[in-house]
Amino acid sequence: TNGGRIALFERCRKEKRTLLTTSYKLLLRKDCPAGAYLLDPKSTESLEAALPCLLKTHGVDLVPRTFLTRCVVCNGNIIQVHDDATKKKVFVDHGAPALAESDEVFEVFQCDTCAQGYWWDRRPNSSASRVFAQATKLFR
Repeated sequence: TNGGRIALFERCRKEKRTLLTTSYKLLLRKDCPAGAYLLDPKSTESLEAALPCLLKTHGVDLVPRTFLTRCVVCNGNIIQVHDDATKKKVFVDHGAPALAESDEVFEVFQCDTCAQGYWWDRRPNSSASRVFAQATKLFR
């Protein structure tokens, strides 16, 4: 809190952000920003239904070619790494040295600002494939 006010609420107002929460008690606070959304934490369907509605309400255009193009660490641009030595360095620097010596072929990417590494694995159970599948559901 900041002088009896919740800092999260102040930040939402200052940055013109929409608050998403699973806490109905938080929404009952007198200084809760208008337009906050309550999500049911026990229902994945609730979240999946709310997200496209929320994006449309705020005029967000979903463009699949821009999915997964911003760094989650610093919001820099994610660019593809083509050089084999740099690919290996990305794996080693980000806790996956075994992948540097693997025969598997991965698409490797790196943030142009903070050097955070990313790699794409097309196996259906990989985290990258699961995220992409969830994102593409927004277009159905």
